[in-house]
Amino acid sequence: MAKHPWLELENWAVVGATTNPHRYGNLIMKRLMENGYNTIPVTPAYDEVEGVEAFPSILDLEFAPDVVNFVVNPKIGKDVLVDCIEKVLRESGSSRERTAMSWSRKLKRRGSKS
Repeated sequence: MAKHPWLELENWAVVGATTNPHRYGNLIMKRLMENGYNTIPVTPAYDEVEGVEAFPSILDLEFAPDVVNFVVNPKIGKDVLVDCIEKVLRESGSSRERTAMSWSRKLKRRGSKS
């Protein structure tokens, strides 16, 4: 079986990480760590998960992760996606930042109507 290219990426954020060993947010954290990935828990509920400092939001990370695992209720998934877009744009310094930020604001507005 061929290895997926995204498995070569090193920095993984787990949004919805938890200290509960029976929840996917914890199981994913452990599995990533066991396989040598730099794993960052993102959760406002805990200061640390599996011995790793946790951050309340993607926007609070020092750098944009290569991969973001969503282990959250779909009702907040849109907001997390918007935060991911904003984080990547802040890190990239893209010349298309205004257009993308405008798109991001539209997505936020659309999400608030539902």
